[in-house]
Amino acid sequence: MASSLLKEKSIKGNIAINSIRTIITAAFPLVTFPYVARVLMPEGIGIVTFASTIASYFVVLSSFGIPAYGVRQVAQNRNNPNELNKIIHELFIINMVCIVISYALLTVCIVLDPALYKIRLLVIITSSIVLFTAIGFEWVYTGLEQYSFITLRGFVFQVISLIALFVFVRKKDDVIAYAVITVISSVGSNVLNIIFLKKTVPISKVHEYNFRRHFKSAGLFFLMAFFSNVLAKLDNIMLGRVSGYQSVGLYSSANRIMSILFPVLGSMGQIFVTRLSFYSKNNFNDKYDDALNKSFSSICFIAIPAVIGLELLSKEIILVLMGIHFIEAVSIFQVLAPTALFSLLTMFFANQVLYSNEKDQKMLWGIIFNSIASIVFNILLIPSFNDIGAAVANLLTAVVGTACFGWLSRGFLKNLNIQKALYKPILASCLMAAVVLFEKTFITSILQSLIVCIVTGSLVYFVGLLILRNDIACMIFDVSKNLLLKMILGIYGHNKKRD
Repeated sequence: MASSLLKEKSIKGNIAINSIRTIITAAFPLVTFPYVARVLMPEGIGIVTFASTIASYFVVLSSFGIPAYGVRQVAQNRNNPNELNKIIHELFIINMVCIVISYALLTVCIVLDPALYKIRLLVIITSSIVLFTAIGFEWVYTGLEQYSFITLRGFVFQVISLIALFVFVRKKDDVIAYAVITVISSVGSNVLNIIFLKKTVPISKVHEYNFRRHFKSAGLFFLMAFFSNVLAKLDNIMLGRVSGYQSVGLYSSANRIMSILFPVLGSMGQIFVTRLSFYSKNNFNDKYDDALNKSFSSICFIAIPAVIGLELLSKEIILVLMGIHFIEAVSIFQVLAPTALFSLLTMFFANQVLYSNEKDQKMLWGIIFNSIASIVFNILLIPSFNDIGAAVANLLTAVVGTACFGWLSRGFLKNLNIQKALYKPILASCLMAAVVLFEKTFITSILQSLIVCIVTGSLVYFVGLLILRNDIACMIFDVSKNLLLKMILGIYGHNKKRD
């Protein structure tokens, strides 16, 4: 078993597997959300989102920063099975203690808050994510780069959830069934993680525990996660309290599309986080700089055309995915679209740079500052402008986050070639935008316009980058060409043998 932990996996292989995983993750809500939006309507979506938001705070409390802290600890100690075994035991015990505290506090909140008591069954169902997250040991599998297993078991449970959705969510009042299926689709597969844990790492009895060594770093990650959750969820809470579930439904639905896209746009990010942590810990400076440049280039390669495409096709996206009842969400979506780029850049500076170099305190201060900015923007804008105000607050917070974390990361960016990563995707995206605008003037069907613009726009963008000799586009082209040649040669060889 130790030898399997020692083996360093190929970044290209991890990218390929993780890309498949993120495509599957994105495909599930793209298939289900149009159906759910038309059945539950904005208010039904809003009440489930509100309950899930409340539960998410207790997920953060129960995790105590272990999902983020654990990934780095596992990545750094993967070549030391005995130490890895001890770390897994210690972090799991800490996690279980925090779960008991978390559920106790949630019970108190439900009893004391009339708004929560009214939807207590929804809150209880969505809060089951607390337990499923703990037994999932996702941080172990991610730290060991076990992306094949994560992808396979996630796909199985999403297929199960998809079938259940069409069977049990049939009318506007089926919000309870939708909440249960949402939990199953997101964390139900974590049951398999604990079953197969002993086959992945050498788990054995630990005689002496040292919990104290984890408290400082895990505590910092807990504070980061807490403030990040305030940052990400405060808008839904305020909208629910101030404007009602209808506004939450419109805003969260537009935001939901962005959350569907984030795993796709940031699909390579987690791969580089674990690898950068390993390179930084072992002083592989050249490899670190090369991986950092690849990570930044991949963000620019994906996010720049995505933002432009989202802006140009916002109406088509909303109407196709959610229907005419969500037409008011178009303007919300247009405001939110640029957050894709700013949020990914913030994640790059925070995770790939500060996290991998163990600059946890800098990360914490950046998150606190960004959370304060979010609170201020939401308090100023939501009471007067409701869902549009929440969208503007979200965008302003994303811009502040990028500036803040970029400044905190400046000491590690000396060998980052920003200009090279930016200018080719920008040029190709401008060409793509011209083609999309031209096509929209001639195609009247909303669905046809969306499909044609996405296909031709993506093709024009990719060909433009090939002409400009963009490294990532050329790598994708070469890999695809080689795979195609192998398939052709394989078929040809098989037919020749038969002859």
